[in-house]
Amino acid sequence: MGNLLKDKDLSDDRLFSLCLNNKEFSKMLLEIILGVDIEELEIIQTQKAIRNLAEGCKGVCLDAYIKADGKIYNVEMQRERKSWGNSGDSIVKRARFYQSMIDTLNLQSGSEFNYNDLMDTIVIFIADYDVFGKGLYSYHFKEMSVEREPFEFGSGTEKIFLNTKGFIRSDESDDLIRLLWYIGDSKDDVAKGSKKVETLSRYFNLLKEDESMEMNYLRLAQERKEGIEIGEEKAIRKLIRSKMDKGKSVSEIVKEIDTVDESFIIAEMNKYNEERNKVRM
Repeated sequence: MGNLLKDKDLSDDRLFSLCLNNKEFSKMLLEIILGVDIEELEIIQTQKAIRNLAEGCKGVCLDAYIKADGKIYNVEMQRERKSWGNSGDSIVKRARFYQSMIDTLNLQSGSEFNYNDLMDTIVIFIADYDVFGKGLYSYHFKEMSVEREPFEFGSGTEKIFLNTKGFIRSDESDDLIRLLWYIGDSKDDVAKGSKKVETLSRYFNLLKEDESMEMNYLRLAQERKEGIEIGEEKAIRKLIRSKMDKGKSVSEIVKEIDTVDESFIIAEMNKYNEERNKVRM
């Protein structure tokens, strides 16, 4: 393999997601962002697909789903602003949707379920631009009352938006500021000044040199090129047909595209088979 990843910055969302598979890397990243020590990372899943149980409704694919110290963290890298029509940046509503879908993973059916057992969830978006245009390095959101003496709602949800282009500090640590600089310009000299970011930089450089990392990076690039977008019907139809052309069975396709309702997959497979049979006649 070549040096495809050598000059890539951590802001590259594909590379970032792959790096989060590394336990030490993920632990250090969360500790810098949260300003706390992480005792144990229990689960790390990147490109985590969550299927929407409502037929025909959109699922999600998370950059990283991490369970640590009794909390769930969703970490996303956003390189550029995405708008839909005249509705503006979609990232805020996406954070809301992602958090709601994460909760479905914690819901266990049955009479014994207690809503107080829902784990706290923190959705973290690292953006290579200023989502809110206020110049801050970080924006933290929790649900609060709007009465005269505000108090926290206590639902256990939090959303954090980090800005690599910030220039106004509030109470961010030096480590976090240095991390945000490093994400946008991942050179060793940018990491200097923070022991933690220097350690993260060493992890990052080692991971980029791993041959399997480059292969996985190319795999993700190909998948995106083919249009794999959870919930986008045209792309899902194309993907199903592509897998059929490769001789995949119904059960294999259902397993590999687990964010899509099985009935939709079967219906599309039947339709494609009919089209192919007509061509052969």
